[in-house]
Amino acid sequence: MDENVMKKKFDDFISSIITQKRDDNKAFLSSSEYDCRLEQLKSSKLALNTIGMKKTIKDYRMVRKFDILTANGKDKLIKPVINDTVLYYVTNDELFDILDIPQLAMVEEIE
Repeated sequence: MDENVMKKKFDDFISSIITQKRDDNKAFLSSSEYDCRLEQLKSSKLALNTIGMKKTIKDYRMVRKFDILTANGKDKLIKPVINDTVLYYVTNDELFDILDIPQLAMVEEIE
């Protein structure tokens, strides 16, 4: 199957899931939500590390749930590292490429 067709089907499927999800379900991140969380995390870390700045419960929650990894000069949202395992948060737009590359590699090995 053509990769563009696969991507279109995948995007349609993800879109249908996103439209059916509850409003309080934040498992899928759009690019703007991802960037917003990244900026919120940066300000939360600044607040928690600066004496005299007001600290909120949201700041503590953000730092407990997210961390930042800088790779090639770009900040990436990750889950706080436990046992040297790095888990990345990705946007909806990045999902297909991340899932498709290993799949294509496996198909090429089989052929």
